[in-house]
Amino acid sequence: YRASIERNISSVSNKRSASDIFPEIEEENERLSALKLRLDAIRLATETINGASSALKSSITPRIRERAEENLATVTAGKYSELYIDDNMGLSIFADGATRPIDSLSKGSLDAAYFSVRLALLQTLLAEKDPPLYMDETLSQLDDNRAINAIKVLDKYSKHAQCVLFTCQCRDVEIAKEISSINLIEL
Repeated sequence: YRASIERNISSVSNKRSASDIFPEIEEENERLSALKLRLDAIRLATETINGASSALKSSITPRIRERAEENLATVTAGKYSELYIDDNMGLSIFADGATRPIDSLSKGSLDAAYFSVRLALLQTLLAEKDPPLYMDETLSQLDDNRAINAIKVLDKYSKHAQCVLFTCQCRDVEIAKEISSINLIEL
């Protein structure tokens, strides 16, 4: 019994007093308060970003879609004229009486759709800046008629911004020469 009491006394004497622990508790409480403030700031920033994203999507996405549909209808001579953009900027298209994922299109139609959307993004988001448009073999998967129509769209865009088309296709060069005055640089 005595040994038990001595062990209890020695364990109590090894314990720290409340006055020793109190500063550490206060320090941890301050750290917790700082973390709570940081969490509140992150929540507020997230809500603000989500609100701005929703507003942007509701105001800009319809304009991007409209321009992309115009471009696509021109490039495909009206075969495809309805394009849908979901909340994650995923694309689907109305074709053959049904809405389909854009990946269900042929490679040429898929390239025409992506060309139309990329150009619509420039036309909508950066319209006031008229940024140059650089393309590398963008028309290579298109048939001749779609290549002609795409170059017509590019010719219209080039009236207010520079377009640079890298191609190894003689067809693209010949079409461009017929449609527009171009500056041809052969490498």
